[in-house]
Amino acid sequence: MSVKVRFAPSPTGLIHLGNIRAALVNWLFARQQGGEFILRIDDTDVERSTKENEAAIKEDLTWMGLTWDKTFNQSDRFDRYNAVVAELKAAGRLYPCYETGEELDMKRKIQMGRGLPPVYDRAGLSLTDDQVAAYEAEGRTAHWRFKLDIPGKAEWTDLIRGPVSIDLSSVSDPILIRGDGSFLYTLPSVIDDVDHGITHIVNCAKEVPCYVKGTFEYLQLRLEDPDVLFESKIEEMCHFVDKGRRSSNVLVHCTAAVSRSPAMILAYLCHLGDTLENAVKLMGKIVQTNPDELFLQQIAHHFQIKLTATELEKLHSI
Repeated sequence: MSVKVRFAPSPTGLIHLGNIRAALVNWLFARQQGGEFILRIDDTDVERSTKENEAAIKEDLTWMGLTWDKTFNQSDRFDRYNAVVAELKAAGRLYPCYETGEELDMKRKIQMGRGLPPVYDRAGLSLTDDQVAAYEAEGRTAHWRFKLDIPGKAEWTDLIRGPVSIDLSSVSDPILIRGDGSFLYTLPSVIDDVDHGITHIVNCAKEVPCYVKGTFEYLQLRLEDPDVLFESKIEEMCHFVDKGRRSSNVLVHCTAAVSRSPAMILAYLCHLGDTLENAVKLMGKIVQTNPDELFLQQIAHHFQIKLTATELEKLHSI
């Protein structure tokens, strides 16, 4: 199987170092495997997305050496997404809900107060025509949820974390369409992954629950779900960003303006989740050898996405 991965930034803003970390791991995996690296522009938020940000994202990736084999914009695929939505509605897999944000928040607080997980109660499935008419008379518009198969489990063998199993009753039916008719990223993302033949999903571990829902959306659409690959060391990076000084908020566009070479940044990103000593050693070698042209190729040659048994045991102990 030829590896095909994607990096999918949103042009609602500029990319930061956290984004580049995800792009770097995908790029290294693709190059090490002789596969394809696709740049997908997630611009379904047409009001906030700008061509200026899109151009800046591409400029920053190019400056970092993370060139892509193919690129496309989600905003060019609305007809495809709408066709899938029509199929899901006809099959009863998408159902309308009319709760306000405040009402949903109150439901969650009541559930947690009772020691229960804050999972949506599927009240939308039992709405009568009169109730729907009353809500719409108030000016409410429906948001649409995907009906998961409950009882059921999402199970797969993650290429890094090993066997993973998530009880679907522990998660809410995901909202795929907002009340204003716009898509959340989940549905367009999984449709694109199938249509473009994405073979591996490489992402930070904290994204696992969200993509589980997308995986099941795949299955319900009778589409072939790709291998799910969540790169564990990114999880440590994300925790570092969230708990530290938010270094991820450093914009690459600003960094490029003051830095003469991206190699130091790439070395730092390669060692997030590793020891500071190793990171300093690698950056020291870069200063001595100045391998801008060959640095990424050298890293890709030695890159390994899978953890050793010892590393995996350490990961599960976190």
